[in-house]
Amino acid sequence: MNSIPWLALAVLASAQMNAQDISLDSVLDYEIPSHEIRYGALKLAFGGIFEGGYEYVFKPRHGFGTNVLVNFNPKEYGEGYYEDFAINPYYRFYLLKTKNYWGKGLFVEGFLNFYTGRESPSTIEFEGANIVVTHEDRRYFETAIGLAVGQKWVYKSGFVLELKAGVGNSLLGNSDVQANFKGDVSLGYRF
Repeated sequence: MNSIPWLALAVLASAQMNAQDISLDSVLDYEIPSHEIRYGALKLAFGGIFEGGYEYVFKPRHGFGTNVLVNFNPKEYGEGYYEDFAINPYYRFYLLKTKNYWGKGLFVEGFLNFYTGRESPSTIEFEGANIVVTHEDRRYFETAIGLAVGQKWVYKSGFVLELKAGVGNSLLGNSDVQANFKGDVSLGYRF
């Protein structure tokens, strides 16, 4: 009667030893998909802003790519999103190294942002007893450099879900906007 638990324990221990001989790296040693396209779902759904991107993951922890932003609903200064058009190259470092799918998990991103926008600076003049406020539409080009952090999930089907938030600093001083915020919930496909 006492030999049954010992026998069960011996079988489980040998199964555990055999399982340790097979590494996950050797089983999943195949060509890794490294191209990815995605779009910013929140900006598109709630702001009429399309942000699409491409990323190339060239090492297990390294990737680079670019995003392009087009604002389909530009508004007057102070009423809407500050970018009308932007090109955003970036470099990512993934903090998790997994053999089955490169470039997923927690990441840190360094980015450059080249963008255009419009603003309407106000001018206040006093003409006798009247106050005259004038607005002059002005278009500008600006660049920014910054850091972002995020999390990416890649499913076996190739579906990608990404959360990202970051901030950068404007470099040229052509706009009243000094801080450059990046962030979205993105959906995409890896192939």
